[in-house]
Amino acid sequence: MKKRTLLLLALAVIMVTSVSVPQAAAYFTTYTEAQGGYQVTIEPATVEERFYNWTKHVSVTNAEDGQPVYVRARAFAGSQFHLQYSGDGWSYNPDDGYYYYADPLGPGESANELLVHIDNIPLDPGDNDSFNVIVVYEYTHVKYDSEDNPYADWSSAEKGGNG
Repeated sequence: MKKRTLLLLALAVIMVTSVSVPQAAAYFTTYTEAQGGYQVTIEPATVEERFYNWTKHVSVTNAEDGQPVYVRARAFAGSQFHLQYSGDGWSYNPDDGYYYYADPLGPGESANELLVHIDNIPLDPGDNDSFNVIVVYEYTHVKYDSEDNPYADWSSAEKGGNG
């Protein structure tokens, strides 16, 4: 009798374990990373950056098949660098530190370049061989008020960034 109870208990443990193994395998199969493949971009806007003469030239373009969007951008660098911004159509908001492009970008349209210049260049640039100026940009779809005037709702902004 004792052997039969142990046998039934062992059989029950095997059955419970075998039932949960496929679920565990499915979990690990679902959440593993694969190598290779294609890069998928779900953002309607793309950013191109070029760096020369201690200035980062940032260009934002809306997708050809995108909806109209408002764009804002901000750059970060090490604390030893001071950044100066310029660009037609861009304005600074001191409340959040972002530069806003005044007009919404329609499908396929590009904003004027935002220039981010490092104005305290070290005397010997070789001492600072590596540094980053990181540009973070956000976009939000154009919304319209009751009088059909366009506006930006930054509480629903999507983020992007380049290094």
